[in-house]
Amino acid sequence: KAARKTPVPKMRAIQRRRADPTACAVLALIAIGASNRTISEELELTIHTVKCLVAAWKKATEIDDRAALAAWAWASGAVAGPAVQQ
Repeated sequence: KAARKTPVPKMRAIQRRRADPTACAVLALIAIGASNRTISEELELTIHTVKCLVAAWKKATEIDDRAALAAWAWASGAVAGPAVQQ
């Protein structure tokens, strides 16, 4: 039997997204629940560009649901929240 391929392409795709400051900004806004229109206005991007970046994150992470993508962003450390004081 042939050896199973490791998910290297997925990891590389995520690394490429993380290296792109605009893609990271889009993910951070998704993580706080912003709509495509809000992201477009905040980052001064076209709606088309925002949709393409959202789709790229979904493809890279293999997550289809926007809420699940937001949860992944927090859980993976791709976005960081404010420090919590105890």
